[in-house]
Amino acid sequence: MVIAEEKGNNYEYDVVFSLAGEQREYVEEVATVLQDSGIKVWFYRFKELELWGKNQIDAFAEIFTKRARYCVIFISKEYTEKIWPNLERQFIQSRWLTDPDYLLPARFDNSLVIGIPDTIAYINLEGKTSDRFAEQLIQKISNKTVKEAVKKPHFRTPKVKQDFDPIDIRNEWIFYIVEELENRVSKIKGMKLSHDEIEGVMHTRVLLNNNIVYSLNIYKKAFFAGDNGISFCGTPGLYHSISGTNATGEFIWSKEKECVALKLLDLSLLESPAGGEKLLSKDEFIEALWNRICDETERIC
Repeated sequence: MVIAEEKGNNYEYDVVFSLAGEQREYVEEVATVLQDSGIKVWFYRFKELELWGKNQIDAFAEIFTKRARYCVIFISKEYTEKIWPNLERQFIQSRWLTDPDYLLPARFDNSLVIGIPDTIAYINLEGKTSDRFAEQLIQKISNKTVKEAVKKPHFRTPKVKQDFDPIDIRNEWIFYIVEELENRVSKIKGMKLSHDEIEGVMHTRVLLNNNIVYSLNIYKKAFFAGDNGISFCGTPGLYHSISGTNATGEFIWSKEKECVALKLLDLSLLESPAGGEKLLSKDEFIEALWNRICDETERIC
């Protein structure tokens, strides 16, 4: 069953999803049911290879304005507060202005989304299972029930839970970052690392020929996750500001990576301009950070 082709249009996908990371698990369950039912769904967790190496702003603008028949916005408090979902919302609204049937709102709560009138009918997700919502969405898209549309049995993968102490994990990450940076700078002639912890902030400085080429402050707290999170402020050259961060995040168990990972809102630490939300293992984080330090060092020198 390929709905987009059956309807006689040129859409590559039947539906695309816009969401905040806090609802990722629920939405992934919905996307899996739809995909198993023959619905052509674009969900970013299924498209990592397609997005790899691309400018994500351009790629998301393309998918949300041109390539899908419907768009489901999963509205929540987190959706209204985060940078990346609000960028997606602007792409969605530009399409909705010329295609009023495109937008399908679904609400986890009553948060107000700028530009989407309250008069638009929505599905209330409070207390609704992902399977039940998937069934409603399949009926909306294909006018068939799950039993009629499904091509193969859908088996729910058991959820993997991992208990951990976020404070221990944070301290482990800070030690790892400093240790890895020391190891890497030691291999470059004339480069060294200084570090010192003052009142809960790890101050690290990369020096080349005794000149500071990169400053990194690591804070034992995060804007969104409070005392259990971590924040960073990285800048080329000497750090002048008294406060400020350009990345902040919290630690979560990643089933995909099978480890505790950092859910990071990157405001420019690892990429410039802002890199958006990322989920990174320790190795992935240090590799991205080191690449950024090297790039900035070459630019300064």
